[in-house]
Amino acid sequence: MDTVPTCATGRQFADIPDAIVVLDNLIRPQLAALYGELQDKPWYKREQEVVSLFAFGHVAPALLREGIDIGQLTIEGRVWQSTPKRADKVHLRSKELGERVRRDLVFWEHRNDGWWRSPRPSVPLAIMEWKLGSGTATRKSYEIDVEWLTQNGKAGAEGGPSMQVGYAVLVDWSKDVLSIECKRIENGHITDFFYMGPERAKAARGE
Repeated sequence: MDTVPTCATGRQFADIPDAIVVLDNLIRPQLAALYGELQDKPWYKREQEVVSLFAFGHVAPALLREGIDIGQLTIEGRVWQSTPKRADKVHLRSKELGERVRRDLVFWEHRNDGWWRSPRPSVPLAIMEWKLGSGTATRKSYEIDVEWLTQNGKAGAEGGPSMQVGYAVLVDWSKDVLSIECKRIENGHITDFFYMGPERAKAARGE
């Protein structure tokens, strides 16, 4: 009988020294690879489609190459938040809804971590928030993502931080010309983590 392959024996982020550095070094080249794949495919117009492509087509294979358990990766993972996004506050109907929220891509420290795992809630290694589109409205939403990751990633946040490190990604299709940028947020500190547009892509290829 054929053996069903399993990834359950992969390394857990909690057991990896400098796990955040490992994740940084994994995410940056995969964003570059995503740019290379998307730049001639302007029909990718939905955020969920791009997040899925990045997670399954780029991050999961990279994790497997490093022997890291892909069961620690969740799309639309539910996490703790101390401070809701400004745009979400009007939609909150109860204290419980205000405490938990879904985020686009979550990297947990252990396989099977999640909101309901005791001690509750589990705090993920990283959260990636994504925005896709063009124009000022999309960039404003991206800035709100950066603000949320900043406020909820601080060590002193009420109830504890929502993650150890956050990444805010903007996939911009202005005039059907692709650019991808990413800001990295750790303990409230924001840094420019990644950018790729047509000119930089040409430079990377030596053109």
